[in-house]
Amino acid sequence: MIMINVALDAMGMAVILTLLMGALLSGQKRERKGRFFVALLILTMVQQLSDILNWLFEGKPELSSALFWVNFLIFICGPITALVFFHYTLSLIAAEPKRYRKGSRIAMAFCVLWIGLNVLNVFNNMFYGVNAAGSYYRGPVYILEHVYHFVVILVSTVLALGCRKLPPRQKLALLTYALLPFAALLFQVWFYGLSSLTYCALTLSMQLIYITVHLSNVAQLERQGEELSLTRQAYQQTLYDAETDDLTGLLKRKVFVQKVEKYLAGQRDNSCAMWMIDIDRFKSVNDELGHAVGDEVLAAVAHKLVMLLPEDALVARYGGDEFCAFLPQVTLEELYHTLQSALTALYFPCGNGSREVMVSVSLGAAYAPAEKSIACPELFRQADEALYTSKKKGRNQYSLKEL
Repeated sequence: MIMINVALDAMGMAVILTLLMGALLSGQKRERKGRFFVALLILTMVQQLSDILNWLFEGKPELSSALFWVNFLIFICGPITALVFFHYTLSLIAAEPKRYRKGSRIAMAFCVLWIGLNVLNVFNNMFYGVNAAGSYYRGPVYILEHVYHFVVILVSTVLALGCRKLPPRQKLALLTYALLPFAALLFQVWFYGLSSLTYCALTLSMQLIYITVHLSNVAQLERQGEELSLTRQAYQQTLYDAETDDLTGLLKRKVFVQKVEKYLAGQRDNSCAMWMIDIDRFKSVNDELGHAVGDEVLAAVAHKLVMLLPEDALVARYGGDEFCAFLPQVTLEELYHTLQSALTALYFPCGNGSREVMVSVSLGAAYAPAEKSIACPELFRQADEALYTSKKKGRNQYSLKEL
């Protein structure tokens, strides 16, 4: 019988330790009800540990003093646990403290009374004590503390059951918490001496409420995580929409300029280049084949630019049929090679059948070596002049200005 009760209490402690760890890791202590929850777990764990020691010390005269103080701890924790549970219930139902202030004061007064009586019991053993054989005995007043404990639990449960906001599962767990130990108390009064029933029922019922509340909190955290994820996705989408062109998916001109200015204002130890790209005779494409084909051409040029240029390059739709690109790390040799590759890649047919058009572009680039300090507007101006030179030379060409 002793080892069965010790095993039950040990399993109860294991569950409580797991829940306590989960409560601490999930950050429940940041909330008022979370702090009550953690306090309840700790108090219950102390009671279970004390009950284990109670069973192990029972019937051993040499441990009679330790047995007495273990029971003293149990009966100190009992009313405190009931009081904390009462406030925990109020925190669950988000009740106004003023509304239940009188009941809270009464519960606290009784808690202080029972603690005081337990202190007096050290001198007169009117509640409980340990005889010469090392066996634990109880006095009649001992039962009253249990009655107080469970009355507080019942009152707390009634308050919780009347709360519309509390989920049904939590209401059921609270009800179970109240009724199981109370039923055990009735058995204890009937058979007197079977105190293990109270503690086993208390352990079981507390585990039910803790597990239910813990799972409810985990589910709430998961919902909050999903909502946060959706909010983050919405924010990222909004940010993407604000920074990118709807048709091509490239950076907008303003964002592009800001990024280039930030790069040039920093400490750069690499040469860089600015490109200006213009689609040849784009106005005639729109006029002769329609804006749908024109949009298709713009999207195709944007896609080919992104695929052609290095990953660290910035590409933007400058406006209309003009594009720009910034290559933050490029040598002069690499730049010539990339410009030639761009002319080849950006000479392609677009559309189908009678609505097909041969696309070509004019390119202008400005190259700034690592030792050259240059501002963003100047780099743009030099690339634009190079583009103008390409157009003058007959289009479908590139021009490069070395600064």
